[in-house]
Parts: sequence; structure tokens; C-alpha cells
Amino acid sequence: MQAFIFVAFWGIAGLIVYFLIVGGILIWPIVNVLAYLKVLLFPSAVRKIHGVDLNVLSNTQFTSSISYSDVEYYEEFESMTETNVKAIKAERTADTEIKKLEKLIKSASDQFEALGNLPRNKDGSISQRSNKGKQGVELQKSINSHERDLGQINGKYSSEIEKYENSLEIERDKLFSRPFNDWLEWRGRMGRYLGNRDAIVFMVVGFPLYFFILSIFSWLDLEDPSFLGIIELYVYTVFVGPVSGIFDLDVFKEGAFSILITYDYASYLSRTWDSAFTFYNWLLLTLPMPILTLCTYALRYHQHTSKADTVRPTEKMSLKEIKSALKQRVIDDVPEAQA
Repeated sequence: MQAFIFVAFWGIAGLIVYFLIVGGILIWPIVNVLAYLKVLLFPSAVRKIHGVDLNVLSNTQFTSSISYSDVEYYEEFESMTETNVKAIKAERTADTEIKKLEKLIKSASDQFEALGNLPRNKDGSISQRSNKGKQGVELQKSINSHERDLGQINGKYSSEIEKYENSLEIERDKLFSRPFNDWLEWRGRMGRYLGNRDAIVFMVVGFPLYFFILSIFSWLDLEDPSFLGIIELYVYTVFVGPVSGIFDLDVFKEGAFSILITYDYASYLSRTWDSAFTFYNWLLLTLPMPILTLCTYALRYHQHTSKADTVRPTEKMSLKEIKSALKQRVIDDVPEAQA
């Protein structure tokens, strides 16, 4: 019983995996085309702004998402932060508790130094066998206690200052890194868009060419291969053969499968190509083109994104660079407005 369950489980799992592979082989060209049409007709905002023509792009153009109001907001925020930090530092300087603790620490330190060199135990601690030693230990405890209290008060002020400085750093990163982040998003989308386009071109040209090559060279286990025959064998190998082997040909009489292929055509393919339905033919027909198309996409994606590096802005532009780019953008827009 356990052996039967084991065989049944792996049989079902293998069937599911096979249909996932077959479905991917059949559907991926369609999905590839639909994905390309989607981004072609409905481009992302960043690609819509910058396009894909590197000849008309420069690294300063990625500041287009920054406006003068963004710069003004940052400058106001920076000024407000500096004012608040100065106020906190002034409050810390004037804090009477800090002054009191600093005086107590200085006084205790002076008294401790006045005791001179105190004898020490083997562990380095002050020996308390003498009155000076006992006095030194008490002074040391007093200094440590006052320093802890002083550290806590200074820590509160430092924490407030750090909070303002961190907020400013966040705003600075949001503004100064925006051109680079926009470029990074544009670079990826542009690479995928053009890489997908090139993969589709390769697929449209490559599939017929590959079938033509198979019809000329005797790579398949066929007596007299022809271009049309290779196409029919491809359809039978990746779809009709596996489906009819599991569900029988009657499955093409009605239902979802009949929408894709008619029963008569499925019967014709079964009669004509069932003897050629081998694992070797399956591998040679179905795997090379998807793998080559994927390699084409990866190669072209890498090439397009590498070219995009020529207009790469700095990861963090300075405020001066941003203002200069905004000014140049206004100058460039004037002739367009006049035209």
C-alpha cells in the first residue's frame, strides 16, 4: 500500500511539473509579447518622462522630479534644524545642573590629585589601610557618581540634537539621492523594456529559422522532415501528445482544450506524428529556443543597462548641483515656450 501511495504521489507530482513546463513553453511567447505591449502602451512614469533614447539624455535631466519648492522646503527645514540645534546647545551650556556637577567633579578631582600617589592593592584598586587611601576611595566614588549624573544630562541633550540631525539627514537623502534613485529605476525599466523587445524580435525570427534548420538537417528522428512537418510535430510534441496520452483524444471534442485545437486536427496530428513523439525529439524541439531567447534577453538587458551608465548621476548630488540643474532646465525650457 505504501509503495502504491509513493508511486501515485510521484506520478501526480511529475504530471504537474510536466504540465507546468509544457504550459510555460506554450504560453511564454504569448506572455512575452503581452508584457511588451503592456509597457509599450502604458509606460511607467519614469520611462515616460525620460524615454529610452540615450542620445537626448544627460545625467542632470534626472533632476526633473525635483522642483524649486522641494529645494525651498529643504532649505527651510535645514535652517529650522540648525536653529533648534543651536537652541539646545545654548540650553545645555546654560544648564545650572551641568555647571554644578562640573564644579563638583573638578573639586573632587583636585582633592584626589592633592592626595598624591596612593598605595595600590595587587588588583590595582586603592589600598584603604591609611586615611588617605580611604579618602581617595570616597573621592573616586564621588567623581564617578557625578560623572554618571553629568553623562545622563548630556545624553538627554545629545539625544535631542541627534533626533534633529537624523531628521535633516533623512530629508537630505530624500532630496539629494532622488536623481540617482530615479535613474536607477529608469535604468532597470529601460533595460527590461528594450531587452524584452529584442527577445521578441529574436523569437519571431528565430522560431521559423530554427524550424527551417531542423527541416534541412537530419537532427530529428524523422525520415523526411519538412518545414510544415516540423511545425506540426512541435505542436504535437509539446501539447497534443502529452494531453492525449493522459486524457485521451476525446478531451479535444469539448471544453478548454477544444478551444485551442479542434478534435479533427488533434486526431490528424496523432495519426501522423505519434511515432515521432520521443523524448529526444521533445528535447530538441522545445528547449533550445526558450533557452536561446532567455540568453538573448539577459545579454541585451546587460548591454542596455551598461549603456545607461553613461548618464548615471552621482548617488548624492550637492545642493549646488541641484540648483544649477534647475537653473539650466529653466533656460532650456524658454526656447521651447517661445517656439
